[in-house]
Amino acid sequence: MAELSASNLQKYQTMVKLHPHDAEAFFQLGREYQIAGNLGEAVKAFQQTLHLQPNHALAYLHRGLLFAKNAELKGALEDLEEAMRLDPHVLNAFTDPVYLAFYRKEVKEALAAFERPVTLNPNDGYAHYQLGRANRLLGRPEVALKYLNKAVDINPRLWEAREQAGLIYYQLGQNKMAIINLRKATEDNPRSAESHYQLGLIYEKENQTVPAIKQFEAAHALDAKCTRYLFSLGRINMKAGRYKQAMVQFQKTLNIEPNNAEGYLSLARCCKEVYRPDLAMQMYEKTVSLNPEYTEAWSEYGQIAFQLGNWPKAVEAIERALELDPGDYESYFNLSQAYQKMGNFAGASKALAHAIQLNPRDSYSFYNLGLVSEQMDNIDDAIKAFSQAVELQPRNSQFHVSLGKCYVKRRNGEKAINELKSAVEINPNDLEAQTILASVYRKFGQSDKAIQVYQRILELSPDNLDIYYEIGMAYLELNEPKYALFGFNKVLKAKPDDARSLRAVGRTYLQKMNNYVVAVDFLKRALDVKPDYEEALVDLGEAYIKLNQADMALEQYDKACKLNPNNVDIRCRYASVLSQVGKPAEALRVIQAVMAAYPEAIAPRVTRAQIAMASGDFVEALDQYQRLVL
Repeated sequence: MAELSASNLQKYQTMVKLHPHDAEAFFQLGREYQIAGNLGEAVKAFQQTLHLQPNHALAYLHRGLLFAKNAELKGALEDLEEAMRLDPHVLNAFTDPVYLAFYRKEVKEALAAFERPVTLNPNDGYAHYQLGRANRLLGRPEVALKYLNKAVDINPRLWEAREQAGLIYYQLGQNKMAIINLRKATEDNPRSAESHYQLGLIYEKENQTVPAIKQFEAAHALDAKCTRYLFSLGRINMKAGRYKQAMVQFQKTLNIEPNNAEGYLSLARCCKEVYRPDLAMQMYEKTVSLNPEYTEAWSEYGQIAFQLGNWPKAVEAIERALELDPGDYESYFNLSQAYQKMGNFAGASKALAHAIQLNPRDSYSFYNLGLVSEQMDNIDDAIKAFSQAVELQPRNSQFHVSLGKCYVKRRNGEKAINELKSAVEINPNDLEAQTILASVYRKFGQSDKAIQVYQRILELSPDNLDIYYEIGMAYLELNEPKYALFGFNKVLKAKPDDARSLRAVGRTYLQKMNNYVVAVDFLKRALDVKPDYEEALVDLGEAYIKLNQADMALEQYDKACKLNPNNVDIRCRYASVLSQVGKPAEALRVIQAVMAAYPEAIAPRVTRAQIAMASGDFVEALDQYQRLVL
């Protein structure tokens, strides 16, 4: 194990030098330092992991274990709590068979650190509380309860222990005991917003609406900026039927005054709030039947019809609203959306032109005009519209992305890259923009820069297997097969049956490393997963040629041709291979069939000339080459 750890340590030391922005590499390095007993270097590596990727739950978990071993109990609890907050399933790492013994040892030593203050002073209630909390965070709820209850026995006013016990009882499904403990925590410390909140959650779980609302309101009053408290209060109010109460009142109004259009409009709005657009639509229809001049009702009617996917009705309603109020640019914008859904891009373009005329400062109208122009294949018009959107709102990353895409279609690599770089600068977390930027770099021969972008993407999305695959392809473009294999193997470690990566590994060994036996193995595995993978069949054929196994090579090409008889390149290659292995008659038959089917194609005629030369018919070869230049 020591030898293996030393080997892994050297491996990850090298990896972080090669990939200094790879958070996962730093995490693996930290774990290897931890295994080797170098706690100081382990902590540094985990801190770098969190610098690169602040939401790395495992890094918090490992650092918490190290803090505990170093008797930094407060910091240990904070890190373990954060790890659990980021990933409630983070403790699943303890079941990894490769590291099972290691984790058992680390947890045991960490808990031993929390046990020392209890051993030194068995009457220290806070020490018992910390030990109980540590056991909860390390997946030992029953043991945690023992120490938390002991903490309360020693110090009945220790509200933190009550709160932790309540959380554990809730976790164990013992809601009654959870309520008792959390209620006591709120009594002992009425200023604990979290205790009120957790108690409210349990009341909500128990369908006790009134006390749940009370607890959520108390939590919100103590911490008005906490979004969890605000959200839970809104949710429980919805469950309490506040909108329903409003609907009842509106209905009572309509019972007394059945021709009150405003009453139906308000009822429609309530239906929207309770996610009943179908009922809302009925109420809007009633509203406009009572008051056909009600512009606002027509406009909202169109929006709800759009939401329900009734595009013609949406167009009809919004056009009626615009008849009543031709100056409402938002209605023109909404009309364009409905037209787009119907595939009427000309109508959408016209509606957006009206919206822009009424509000030339609305960047989203220009942006949508760009999207519509792009759909109509008017790329130059799309570029103009997207450019205007960017000018009006230069800090909108999506505008830059769309403009960059259009520049790619116009083969303007420099401008495309500039726009995509702007998008990434504005929003470094925009994975789409970074992915497109990397692909554009590669398209225009800058694969080294593409790899840098891919590394930044992995900092944001470390488990993104598609990006590891693309890194492999980019390294291949740089003629760096060993680094390419790292990317492909990263995918295969997570998805051993990924046909695309299996083929990429096989192709790498075939074309870059001249290891044809290994290439055959991976390509066959790719075809086991995906038998109709024609590109893998062609590669396998090439590998067999390198191994002088002509019959096996021809078998692969024959399969590829049958899978896709319209692929001229594959059929030409099949003919070339037939010629190479001494079957000129068959080669001639295949290539003549291709030439008959595609008389204007260049590749078949070149192949025909090569076959003629191989058989010594230089006159025919010359004739074919002359036809190419005529």
